[in-house]
Amino acid sequence: MEANFSEFCAMDLPRIAQLVNKSNQFNLTTRRRTEAELSQIAQDNNYICFSTRLADRFGDHGLISVLIAKNRAAQWTYHF
Repeated sequence: MEANFSEFCAMDLPRIAQLVNKSNQFNLTTRRRTEAELSQIAQDNNYICFSTRLADRFGDHGLISVLIAKNRAAQWTYHF
């Protein structure tokens, strides 16, 4: 398996919004975000935003994971 991590890009925003809004396992806040809100967060220097794509010898699994964290002094805090 090969995982690739990258900062958010505009082309991925629909899938990122889908993952944020449908994945409740780690989204304990139950807040839902629009693509526009996620775009603003990605441009805010107080946040770090990464997405993960996964592929293996059987094929490309696409964008499978999102990380959004807020920078608070010397620590990163899970935000969603």
